[in-house]
Amino acid sequence: MNMRFSLGYALLLLVSALPAGEPVVLEQIVAKVNADIITLGDLDESRKTLSQELAAQCRNDKACIAEQTEKRKNDVLRDQIDQTLLVQKAKDLSISVDSQVSKQMADMQVKVGIKDPEEFRQFIQTQTGMPIEDYREKMKQGMLQQEVIGQEVSSKIIIPRSEVEKFYEEHKNEFFRDKES
Repeated sequence: MNMRFSLGYALLLLVSALPAGEPVVLEQIVAKVNADIITLGDLDESRKTLSQELAAQCRNDKACIAEQTEKRKNDVLRDQIDQTLLVQKAKDLSISVDSQVSKQMADMQVKVGIKDPEEFRQFIQTQTGMPIEDYREKMKQGMLQQEVIGQEVSSKIIIPRSEVEKFYEEHKNEFFRDKES
C-alpha cells in the first residue's frame, strides 16, 4: 500500500511539473496491425538491424551499402507488418515456443561459457545492444514466425511422387559422385 501511494504521488508530481496544455510525445505510432502497433522506435530498430546486415553483406563497401539501403528502405515497414501478422497468427494457432527459447538461451549461455546469470545478461547487452528481455522477445517472435510458416505453408506443399521421380531422372547425374573424388 505504501509503495502504491509513493508511485502515485511521484506520478502526480511528474504530471504537475509538465507545462499545461502542451502534449508530450513519448512515441510515434507508425502503423496499427489489428490490436498491435508499430512505433517509430520499432521502425528505427529495424532500420538499424538492416544497416548492420547490409554492412556485413557488402563487406563495409559504402557504395554497396548505400545502394542496397536505397533498394530496401521501403520494405522495412512492410516487413515489420508481415512479422507482426505472423506473430498474431501464432497466437491464433496457440503456438508456444517458450521452452525452445529457454533452451536456446541456455545453450547459448553454455556455448559462451558464462555460468553467472548476471554476467550473461551483461554479455547479451554488450553483444546485441539490447537488454536480455528484449533479445529473448525478439528470438521468441522469430521462432513463432518460423513455426507459423512451417504449419501454414511448408506443411501444405505437396509434391507428387511422379514429379519427384521425373526430377530425379532428369538430374540423375548430379546425384552420383565419382569414386575417385
